[in-house]
Amino acid sequence: MGPCSEDTPLCWASWLLAFSSLLLSVCSTGIKSSGAHGARVQDSASYVSLKGIRGGSVWFHVFKQPGTELQEIAWAFGPAIKYTVILRVHKGSEGTPTWVSLQDKYMQRVHVPNITSLRIENLTCEDSGQYRARANFPGGMESNKIFDLTVYGT
Repeated sequence: MGPCSEDTPLCWASWLLAFSSLLLSVCSTGIKSSGAHGARVQDSASYVSLKGIRGGSVWFHVFKQPGTELQEIAWAFGPAIKYTVILRVHKGSEGTPTWVSLQDKYMQRVHVPNITSLRIENLTCEDSGQYRARANFPGGMESNKIFDLTVYGT
């Protein structure tokens, strides 16, 4: 079973395997990022691999240490050297992000239920790639989390 391809549709068993893998990767996100990497930021520079199915949805979530005050999260797409900021979510403005770029590609499919989460619906093969969240805390502290998403065809 490989990433999205128009020529090779997945059989039912492969689809079920991909879906199960997606659930396991989402569940393991909390486990992978549970270790502290600093006095105030819990998941600094962590990396999570996620799988999605074309037409489905995927959740990106940033964990923060209880008691910390998150000021802003910038969500971006692209490789480490040349990524593009999609939107920013400021404290108190959950649900109404500030769009920076790629509105045509994401605006109707992206939802921000709270400051630490982002959901993309109706996934396409082109959504595969690296997403990153840069969280800003008071006092200039930052935390980065990288999500590597692979979207599989149905």
